[in-house]
Amino acid sequence: MTERRLLKTQALSGTVFLFFTLIHLTNTGIAALGIDAYDGFMVNARAVYQNPLIEITALLIPLTVHWVAAVIRLRRDGFKRKNTTLRARLHRYTGYFLLFFIWGHVAATRGPSLLMNIESGFTAISFTFASLPYFFYPYYAMLGLSGLYHTVNGAMLAASIFGVRVPQGLRYGPGFWVPVGAASALLLLGLAGLSGNLYAIPDPLESEFAALVADLMP
Repeated sequence: MTERRLLKTQALSGTVFLFFTLIHLTNTGIAALGIDAYDGFMVNARAVYQNPLIEITALLIPLTVHWVAAVIRLRRDGFKRKNTTLRARLHRYTGYFLLFFIWGHVAATRGPSLLMNIESGFTAISFTFASLPYFFYPYYAMLGLSGLYHTVNGAMLAASIFGVRVPQGLRYGPGFWVPVGAASALLLLGLAGLSGNLYAIPDPLESEFAALVADLMP
């Protein structure tokens, strides 16, 4: 497969998967408003994207295609490319992070529901922060910020590849960085809410989810 065809494949699959990514990131940001706001949004969103047909055709297949195309390009070109802009380097670095962690994230968030009928929500995320803070604080921050930047910048790249004209004011300079920066701040506020650093939350280690995890542990 030629490089051009790989780029088009990534652009198309990334565009399809973009809608779920935006919903997922929005849900994280909404955690800044409280537990009920986070769980309420999640329940309504899951009623749509966890429909088996949507989950397979609009989430699983596009993500797999995007990931495979990225692996092929990485094997051809390696990790380093010269003479690239800051935007391009950030796109690659965030892509590398997502490439190595995305399937673990999918398994951790979707696996309990499919295999054990345990739905993850606000309490589950808070539990991970409380149980392994030195891992999950940087992990969630990097995962969220990488997903946000890679999605927004990737949408701009996809538009260019398919010949869609995006106003120059939105593609470069403050028109790009200000919205991305604001969204990043909201995302981090959401993580602060999930971790109990923005407002008081029930003790995650005493929650029903913690009890379920304890029961499953050998």
